Amino acid sequence: MDRPALALARRSLTCATALLAAGLGSTALAAGFDANTGTVSLEGSALAWSLDSLDALPAGLQLTAHDVDGNPVEPRTLSAWFSDATTPSIEGKSALWLGKRIDRLLFAFAQPERFTGRRVEISFWLQPRRVSASGTLAWILEGEREPLLGLIRFMPTGRRTDDGWMELTSGPVDFALGGRLAPLFVIRVERAPRGGYIGTDREGFVLLDALAVTDLGEAAVPGARCTLVTEQAACGELGACHLGRCCDSAPVFGPLPPEGVRGQYVDRRSFEVHHFFGNRTVDRNIGRFDAEMEQARAASSPRVFWSAITRAYEHLEDGHGSPPYPTMTERPAIGMCVHHGEADRLPASAEDAIARLPLVFWVDPSVPAASRLEIGDVLETVDGLPVDEWKALAGSRISHYGSPLAREVTVAPAIPAAAMRTGSKLGFVRCPQAIGQARRCAANELKRFEIDLYALGAEALWRGDASGWLDDRVGCDNRFQRIGGPEPRAGYMHVASEDDGDVRIIEFNGVPHPSWAGAWVDVVQGALQPTSSRFLLDERVGYGGVFDTVDLLAVPFLDPNLSVTAEIFPVIGRELDAATRDRFIECDRGMLSLFKQCGSYFSYHTGAMFPSEYGRLRDAKAALLVSLDVSGNDYLTRLHKFRPGLSRVFGPCPTYGAFGSVYGLSSYLGELSGGSAQLGDSFIYAGEGPPDFVWESGPGVAPDEVVFQTQGDLLLGRDTLVERAKAWLRE
Repeated sequence: MDRPALALARRSLTCATALLAAGLGSTALAAGFDANTGTVSLEGSALAWSLDSLDALPAGLQLTAHDVDGNPVEPRTLSAWFSDATTPSIEGKSALWLGKRIDRLLFAFAQPERFTGRRVEISFWLQPRRVSASGTLAWILEGEREPLLGLIRFMPTGRRTDDGWMELTSGPVDFALGGRLAPLFVIRVERAPRGGYIGTDREGFVLLDALAVTDLGEAAVPGARCTLVTEQAACGELGACHLGRCCDSAPVFGPLPPEGVRGQYVDRRSFEVHHFFGNRTVDRNIGRFDAEMEQARAASSPRVFWSAITRAYEHLEDGHGSPPYPTMTERPAIGMCVHHGEADRLPASAEDAIARLPLVFWVDPSVPAASRLEIGDVLETVDGLPVDEWKALAGSRISHYGSPLAREVTVAPAIPAAAMRTGSKLGFVRCPQAIGQARRCAANELKRFEIDLYALGAEALWRGDASGWLDDRVGCDNRFQRIGGPEPRAGYMHVASEDDGDVRIIEFNGVPHPSWAGAWVDVVQGALQPTSSRFLLDERVGYGGVFDTVDLLAVPFLDPNLSVTAEIFPVIGRELDAATRDRFIECDRGMLSLFKQCGSYFSYHTGAMFPSEYGRLRDAKAALLVSLDVSGNDYLTRLHKFRPGLSRVFGPCPTYGAFGSVYGLSSYLGELSGGSAQLGDSFIYAGEGPPDFVWESGPGVAPDEVVFQTQGDLLLGRDTLVERAKAWLRE
């Protein structure tokens, strides 16, 4: 692996900044660790570095060191940072200080063939001195783009000493991904802040010692060709079908926590959900969550463990909730956007029977996987299975954490990407445009074809050829037509406005904070003028945001005599009653500090952020288009429900149903992210109140009119939702 590959490893791994947990784990003893003396022996290791000196580095490892700014460190400088006799090590005579001068160590295996076909475990010891360190194995393919095909973040084993030394491990893993690709090994200082007001000392150090590579025997997973359908039989319990080949599932799903730590990890994640998650849907779904977490506790495979964790969080139906993410991988471009729609040009057993399937909305013909596709094609099968059957088999590879009523719509765009990750075949059916513009196709008029994603995207990677690697240029945005042309615009800050005759269209993907979205606010304010009386608010991919811009998009349409309030309450371990509600309100009104905390209670009143806009468009009609809309977009859609007859919601499904604030959760085992939770739930009511004590989170805001994009309209170049909304506005 040459220097450019190592440079890419640095870039790819910069985003992996989760801190390992210093207190999680058992006190079980490991081979080579003497609990009485607190020392480690490296005897029996296949490859080891005592870290007594740079000269002690084994010939089987190639090392490049960098400082905190990414500059290479000369060997002479590195040698100066080995500890002296005044600093006790855990093995040998010395240890290595990491800090700003020596920020990261990148190791390449000089003789990877030595471990190809073998199963290994890599470990090292560290002693934090105001900062900690992390370890990562990364399987990166050489080439101009250098894609990241697998990643393992090291975990604490639970072995530690009373003076602060602790051991990190990769866990057992097949050395060569898919039997072919050797990893890089990175150790780096972890000094990133972890949310709120908690950070680390940028001037701190961490001691590193006793690096060992243990040979555990033959590789556990055969490097066989596979599909998702054959995964279990072809790859075995420890394997996963990744880019069409059997691979150890640890670099794909995340490593299996060590046995002494696994149960504690499940307990800690379960504790968070039981005590902190404030979305009241959690209460009715907690039994299903607990059952899946017990499956994780008993798991002996990385794939089984992390799949159970993901399913558990899905069962909560918390639109702000998400599981921890232990790893990341990249995939080749798919070059297509598919969305759940009505295949009204396919033959049907009855005249009014219309199948709802993923329809092709957009194609990038420069991407091989999409070059044969046309707008209006219908995704019918994956690996020979009907789409719904394949989705069920895919399990945690296709996830959704909000209202179950929105699942079919929100997961459809993820199907091609998941299929690429497993090297699948997509089966499409086409009703030729010349026919489909006028009527249904007869069975003998249909054209069926398959796209082999393994042959078009993954096969070359396993040959070591990344020369054809492409990234997807755009993200999908749930629409067929949009302002400015056919290319999807899924960026969070997207906003655009134009008039279609007497209808003013405003497109946006979220409700960002005005302090860093001034241009966004200018576009919206410029469009929300009484020069029109018909407004189409196209929420597209509504990623949420803040009440400030929810206020901007809602209060112009509300009657000035109507005040709407949202009260957000934390979970309190029992049902909320009127007396407790009053105590929260009293606390909130009495706290003048900028950092007021009334158990995370807060309230929003319409007009609080943009009072001058209140009621300017109160007689105007407003059509809202929804598809994937969460948090701030949930609130915006809900507020327009207080305008019966004047505002109308169109879409194929409800919003996510996430009425609260989202919080990031801690990483305990070196995960890239600890996941997230909604720590409160909302009452929303008009007037002085009090509320009726019905929680908002859960099913989401239902559309007033359920509308799917139709295949016939795709073939005619029409956006079904936009056209139906404009028709209502003009009634």
